[in-house]
Formats: sequence, structure tokens, C-alpha cells
Amino acid sequence: MIKSKDNFIKQFLTSNKFLVNNKVRISFLAFLFIVTFIVWRTNFSFFFMDEWDWLRDLAEGDFNIWKSHNEHFLPIMRIFYYFQINILKASPLMMHYIMLILHTLVSFAFGYLIWLILKENILSIAGTLAFMLHPFQYENVLWNFQSQIILNVGFFLISLIFLKIFLEKRNVKNYYLSLFFTFVQAYCFGNGLILPILTTIFFILFKKKNLSLKYSIPYLVIFVFNLVIYKLFGSEKITSHTGPFSIKNIPSIIDYFSKATFYNVSRSLTFIGNPCLRIAFIIFILFFSVYIFVLLHDLKTRKKVFPILVFSLFLYFTCFILISITRFKMGFEQSFSYRYAYYYLIPIILLCLIFIKYTYGKKQYKNIYPLLITSFTLTFSILATYRTLYYKNEVEARNRFNYQELKQYSIDKDYDPNLLLLHPYLTKDEILQTSIKLNLINNED
Repeated sequence: MIKSKDNFIKQFLTSNKFLVNNKVRISFLAFLFIVTFIVWRTNFSFFFMDEWDWLRDLAEGDFNIWKSHNEHFLPIMRIFYYFQINILKASPLMMHYIMLILHTLVSFAFGYLIWLILKENILSIAGTLAFMLHPFQYENVLWNFQSQIILNVGFFLISLIFLKIFLEKRNVKNYYLSLFFTFVQAYCFGNGLILPILTTIFFILFKKKNLSLKYSIPYLVIFVFNLVIYKLFGSEKITSHTGPFSIKNIPSIIDYFSKATFYNVSRSLTFIGNPCLRIAFIIFILFFSVYIFVLLHDLKTRKKVFPILVFSLFLYFTCFILISITRFKMGFEQSFSYRYAYYYLIPIILLCLIFIKYTYGKKQYKNIYPLLITSFTLTFSILATYRTLYYKNEVEARNRFNYQELKQYSIDKDYDPNLLLLHPYLTKDEILQTSIKLNLINNED
């Protein structure tokens, strides 16, 4: 029995397949579902906040999938939301479960992409858990309206998976699937406008020399086409906080962009803004930068590291381009929004993994390499889960407060509820009438 177990571990670590076989893949996915529901499951799920404009349209029977949401044109997201509210009868519990399932599947897809890039099962598992358990995911996982970001990132990851398989196996079916998911992801969230450019960069970096660049042209066509569609459907309703673009805005945009891109690396690796942790982070970044520079001097290693490094940096910095252009007037705090972590954690995790792989993946560390990664993953998972529970308790308390305020007002019209956390400018009667028509305040007690 021990020998068999040892053989399986050896096969698992050296396998040229993702998680060895289908049985192991299914078991790992089941494990992710269990962990997700244990860590992220809330006891109270009245998570409606500033999607009340969508809810009012549904309540009035005037839900138009072609209607833009500010400057975002989101027909796929609107169909998804319509399905949840109508088919599931606006059940907060079922909607919450869907978010947990989606988050699990996206985390699994990210792990598969890591394996396609690094070809190491143990690193793909570490990256999957880091993405799934990171506490900065809480705003997406625990707020139903952020399914738009989860779907956007999920489709983007799937497009990269099919593209990477195409680049390895030259199966044209995978190429067309990659194009399809690159196209549809933009209609889940506005950040998806720029992602076809990143898919093009991914193609150029990871393609073999004998593959023509003409295959990258359709991705650029998708990018231009999506821009035109957004211009037609969303440009007239651009968020009031942004205002018209002008030359005088450029310094503010640059300031916003630089602070957002650099500050969020620190937050992601330390979870909080403790000064001591910030100093340790700066030392780590300096060491990491020098180490990568040394790695790139070796031609053999450079061929492996350079594509991952460049793609990760492009992905990370471009995450904030649209945010910087459209949100700079809202102040630097907008970049603190945890919902954007769904984008920038991907490149941060990839950079950390190549650091681990090319530091401790050498022959002299062969015997302790799996132990080091396992220890790191367990430590990170425990710390991340502890912090996640803190955020989850905050969300649960807020949801319960919102529900109780609205419930009390539905019973006693003389009661003056505090509904600012539900929506900043809709009146209490508008929120109440929408809630009654959609039966939102009878699902939780």
C-alpha cells in the first residue's frame, strides 16, 4: 500500500497531464466545492445593493437586455441576472450558491491555465487555492451583482485555455472556441473591452515560430468591433463621475493609475497596510526584480520565463487602464475596490509561481521542493481563510441590517429606515415597492 501511494505521488508530481487523470480532476473539483462552501458560505444572504435600477426594471416588467448600465453594455450579464431573479424566484440562498459555484469553477479554470503554462500540478493547485481563498475576493463572491466580473474573468480564462491548447496541438476547433469566448466576455463587464488585446499579446508570446501571426488578427477585429458596439450602446450614458475626457485630466489619470497599480500589489501580498509588512514587501519586490533580471540572462530559462513575465505584467497594468480613465474623479479610493482583485490577482499569482518554480525547482531542491510549496500553500490558505472570515462577517452583518431595516419599514410606515447601504439615491418607497413586487423581503427571516 505504501509503495503504491509513493508511486502515485511520484506520478502526480511528474505527470505530463493536468492532475494525472479525470478521476483526480473530479476529486479536486469536488474538494474545491467543499472548501468554497465551508469558507465563503454566509448565514444571511440579502446582498442586494446598487443593482436596484436592474431590479426596478424587472419589477415593472421593463427589463431590456440591450439597455446599457452606465457605459457598460452587458446583455449576457442581464440575461444571467434575469434568470436568477425570475427562475430562482429571487431566492438569496440559491443566488448565493450560484456565486459560490461560479467562483469555484473560475478558480479551477485558473488552475488549469497555470498548468498549461508551467506544466506542474503542484503549482497549479497552489495557484488555484491562492486565487480561491484570497480574502480580497469577498466583494465578488458575496455580492450577487458582481457575477458580472466573475463571468467576465471566467470567459477570459477559458479563452486563454483554448488558445494555449491550440498553440500546442494546432486543433482549429480550440482556436474558434478561444475567439468565441474572447468575444462574449466583453458583454459581461466593461473591463472586457481591453482583454482581446491581452489575448493577442498572449498569442504572440506563447506561439511557436512556425505559426503565422495571421491567427492574431481576429482577436484585434473583436477588439475593434466591441469598441464600436460599446460606442453605439454605452457612450451616451457614461458614468457621471468621469465627465468628458480632456488634456487637463491626464495628470490626474496618471496619478490614479500609478497609485492603483503599485499599491494593490502590496495589499494583495500582505492583506493589510501594516508598515512593517509594507517594508517587507518592498524588500521582496527588490529581490524579486533582481532575481528575474538574473534569470533572463540565461538563454534557456529566458525562453520559459519571458512570456509568462511579460504577459503577467501587461495583464496587471492594463487592469487599471479603463478604471483610471473612467474613475479617476471618484478619487484614489476607487482603486481600493476589492472587486478588481478578480483581475489583478491572476498576474500576481503567476509572478509568484514563476519565482517559486525557478528558485526552488532546481535539482538541488528536488527532495524538498514539494514540501516547500505545500507548506507555503497551507500557511497562505490558513491566513487567507482567517481574513476571509473577517470580511464575510462584515458582509453578513450588513446584509442582515439592510434586510431588517427594509422589513421593519414594510411593517411600520412611520419607521424611518436607513437604506443608504442599499442604494445612495433611490427613495425608501421606491426600494420597498420593488422589493414587494419581487418578493425580496419574504425570503429571509
